[in-house]
Amino acid sequence: METRNRWQQDDYENVRGQMQPGDVIAFSGTAVISTVIKLVTSSHVSHVGIIVPSDYLEDDDAGDGTAIAEATESGIRIRSLSTRWSDETVENLWWLPLRSELRTELERNWGSFCQYLSDYNRAPYDYLQAAMLGLMLLEPTLDSVNPNLYEDIRQFIEDILNRGSGADDQDSGYVLSRLREALNDSDNDPMLTGLLHLLLEGDTSENLSRRLDNEEEFEHFFCSEFVTGALRTGGVIPNINPSEITPIELCRFNIYEDNYTQFKVSEATRIRGFNCMDISRWDG
Repeated sequence: METRNRWQQDDYENVRGQMQPGDVIAFSGTAVISTVIKLVTSSHVSHVGIIVPSDYLEDDDAGDGTAIAEATESGIRIRSLSTRWSDETVENLWWLPLRSELRTELERNWGSFCQYLSDYNRAPYDYLQAAMLGLMLLEPTLDSVNPNLYEDIRQFIEDILNRGSGADDQDSGYVLSRLREALNDSDNDPMLTGLLHLLLEGDTSENLSRRLDNEEEFEHFFCSEFVTGALRTGGVIPNINPSEITPIELCRFNIYEDNYTQFKVSEATRIRGFNCMDISRWDG
């Protein structure tokens, strides 16, 4: 008999003691980047983080000791979840607990999981790859929204990719100038404007061609890429490319217990498709 996934609400203080390393925390935020991600992915989820051992918290952390690792605009950060719960730009939070048999796999690969956290703590945020993933997801519809702007963006991306992996400062300057021209277009659609802001805020010189093509690379991270990489290293998920995974897709992989909990509630909201995607059949 098929088990139905159950959504429930509870207070943070009631559930935080049950959270364990490897559990995923899903966010819905109100910041510009969060709004763009929700529009691009047609979901309520704009961000994800992962529960980690409290040993990784900074000595001066003033939170409650429940530690979350996440890729934010300031890079990979590990801090108390209570700090994030109090963030006014975070409107909804969901706790997605790992299935028990997958938690056993994480325990078997505990050393590798912890090494991953240590290796990539403080790594920079990948604005560029996050924006390119968004542009890829919007490709079927953007042409009808603003065909001239979309074609312009697509053309210079293709130009850069065709130059190969040896991108230099001149290539990056070319991309930046074209992006800024497009951003100044007064007819921009809000979604495109948000994506252009993402592209302009990131480091666009290092590994440019590879990052534009969403190839796997762990020198920069966006949120779901970092969490997927951690779970893959911990043996929880198969060898998929973390750079292709969006926050909502991570929430839909069938790696969680049947029950999940919304513990910050601006609006009572279920995660559509939670835990329903067979990860063994994932092909991007």
